[in-house]
Amino acid sequence: QKYATGYSGIVGPLVNTGPIELNPWPYICTTGLHSIAGTQINFEVYPNPTAGDLTIKLSENINEPINLRIYDITGRVVLNDHFSYSLDGTEFNISEEPQGIYIVELNGKDFSKTFKLVKQ
Repeated sequence: QKYATGYSGIVGPLVNTGPIELNPWPYICTTGLHSIAGTQINFEVYPNPTAGDLTIKLSENINEPINLRIYDITGRVVLNDHFSYSLDGTEFNISEEPQGIYIVELNGKDFSKTFKLVKQ
C-alpha cells in the first residue's frame, strides 16, 4: 500500500487512485525552521530514507532543549526524546520499527517543524 501527504502534513493511504510511484527522497534533507521571533534555524536530517539510524544536525547553537517525537502512520509515538545542540549532530534509532512512513516532529521554545521520514 502506498501513502501520500497533504499540505497539512497528514499522512493517509491513497484510495481509488490507481497505481502511483512516489519520488525517491534525497539522502540528506536540509530544511529551515522560522522561529516566532523570525530567526531561521536550518537543520539536516539524514539519511532519509533510513534503515533505522537517523542523525539530526542543527546549523547553529540553540540554547534550549529540542523535543523530538516520531509517529508511525497510525499516530502512535515510536520515539519521544529531547536533545541539545551538538556540532556533529545527534543520533537516534528506530531500527526496531517496521518499514514505512513516519512523521518527525521537532519542537523548541519558539519553533515547531514536522516532516516525513521513510524507514526502509
